[in-house]
Amino acid sequence: MAVTPTPLASPAAPSSEPAPRVIRLLGERLELVEELWESVLRSECPPQRVEKLLRLKQLSGPVTPSELADETSVDTEGIVRLIREMDLADGIAAARAFSLYFQLVNILEQHIEEDSYLESLRSSPQPVRNDPFLPPLARQSEPATFRELFERLRGLGLPPAQLEALLRELDIRLVFTAHPTEIVRHTVRHKQRRVAALIQRLQLSTPANPEDRDSLRQQLKEEIRLWWRTDELHQFKPTVINEVDYALHYFQQVLFDAMPQLRRRIRSALASSYPDVVPPRDSFVTFGSWVGSDRDGNPSVTPEVTWKTACYQRQIMLKRYIASVEDLRDQLSISMQWSPPSKALLESLEMDRLRFPDIYEERATSYRKEPYRLKLSYILERLHLSARRNEQLAEAGWEAPGDAAAAFPGEGSFGLPAIAGSSQDLHFATVEEFRNDLELINDSLSGTGLSCEPLENLIAQVHTFAFCLASLDIRQESTRHSDALDELSRYLQLPVPYAEMEEEQRVQWLLSELQTRRPLIPPSVKWTPATAETIDVLRMVHRLQQEFGGRICRTYVISMSHTVSDLLEVLLLAKEAGLVDPQAPRSDLLVVPLFETVEDLKAAPGVMERLFSEPFYRQLITSLSPSGRPLQELMLGYSDSNKD
Repeated sequence: MAVTPTPLASPAAPSSEPAPRVIRLLGERLELVEELWESVLRSECPPQRVEKLLRLKQLSGPVTPSELADETSVDTEGIVRLIREMDLADGIAAARAFSLYFQLVNILEQHIEEDSYLESLRSSPQPVRNDPFLPPLARQSEPATFRELFERLRGLGLPPAQLEALLRELDIRLVFTAHPTEIVRHTVRHKQRRVAALIQRLQLSTPANPEDRDSLRQQLKEEIRLWWRTDELHQFKPTVINEVDYALHYFQQVLFDAMPQLRRRIRSALASSYPDVVPPRDSFVTFGSWVGSDRDGNPSVTPEVTWKTACYQRQIMLKRYIASVEDLRDQLSISMQWSPPSKALLESLEMDRLRFPDIYEERATSYRKEPYRLKLSYILERLHLSARRNEQLAEAGWEAPGDAAAAFPGEGSFGLPAIAGSSQDLHFATVEEFRNDLELINDSLSGTGLSCEPLENLIAQVHTFAFCLASLDIRQESTRHSDALDELSRYLQLPVPYAEMEEEQRVQWLLSELQTRRPLIPPSVKWTPATAETIDVLRMVHRLQQEFGGRICRTYVISMSHTVSDLLEVLLLAKEAGLVDPQAPRSDLLVVPLFETVEDLKAAPGVMERLFSEPFYRQLITSLSPSGRPLQELMLGYSDSNKD
């Protein structure tokens, strides 16, 4: 199931009557859309075809708000007759015309919801939510904004300490799942946004400016005509990396800027009702993705593809951060003469001067009295070096050695210039180094009574997205692991091959092997392609964590989970890849069973109870949690159980 962000449900209009303003807005904008749609058809199609399309729409019935529920107005037989009279070109035109029409209607509906919501906030502090024209969530009596929520909790007498404890433990991860058929071109999305913006501007323009309104209508018509002449889908088979790019569209167009807004809204709402409560940490919401890492039933998702996906995501973040830091350097033109920086910032500048003598020589004259600009110049250089190194990592592949100096002779790690007399890399080795530099600037500004919202936004984005943007969840079907272990057991000539063991015998053997320090998988054995890939996936995950940190990939979802052994199999293979330390004991991989069929859902409590009864397993899942409490994620499927 692909994740497609949609507008959040909004509080209802401040009246229990059937939203007359919403009906009026819908009628006005629908009239505009129909007029533009017909105008575009007449510009782009032969007259006879236009008449057929308009006739088809007429037979389909009126769509004004007061007549939407009138099914008797639809002439089904007439529609069928007209469609049968169409040739192939007419049919294609009809499909494209009505697709365009409904997308335009969807755009204006979304704007009406937003307008209605803003109007309700302006006109009533306590909106009524029984308006039948609103989405179901908005009709509920529960608070729909943070401000309302905290006001409700204050009214119920929730102690500030209890609320702060709850906020401190907030940990929300929103995951984009993979769906190769969800392919809408960026070009079409951009056109949809431009059309939406023009409709909004047209509605906001005043009747006193007819020239402006005419100009906007003409722009809108031309934009829709361009849309009509644009292919909705790519004319080639998309790759997995194409799919990654499509999914990341939502991050770049919506989520990057939305997350700092979320942070500000929570802080503002808390200040109103609970001024002494500490807001949740900036990273209380993070993101995950299956795109480029979900290999269940998709042979195109190889270890190399997942590695390139991680590098691609990091490159997007680095480019984003570079642009933000460049903007900050333009903005923070503060002179030492009028605002002395902190001692810590001055000390860091001296360290940077030694590490980046070229940058110092280039910038010191211009920024001699502007310490923030000089510091941001050093940060920019490190970001550019990080981006260059990341490109080389993507090119080298996951199997390249961790120290790739040999791959780029005469240079430092991954082709970057080596520092004389030092093995320290100049790029940002971790996101913490980058964040610490930004917070150093922020603390220095705060110490002089200044604040910088773009800097605070950037710090919030770094907390949320780090360098990895979204963690990659691996997903694989359970039999792939049991088949791999069966092949291994036959190679090792175990008395009983793994496939012939009973479930309890499997569990005992897996637990025994998990707790021994000796390797189980011999090197330099030629396995079948399926087994080799199963082993390589976990080796690649270990390499990912070494390079990107544990946040990039630590969740392994087992689809079609049935038994205790399904989870232990993955842990054993993970141990062989270096992701489980039996001595500590510690696991760097969170194994997540996905129970899907009705039978498996019924058996799931017993499976998990059996696992939790094993002290070694409990130690592994405890090691995954910073709080020191056992951490176990489970997924409950809906597709197969609904079929049952």
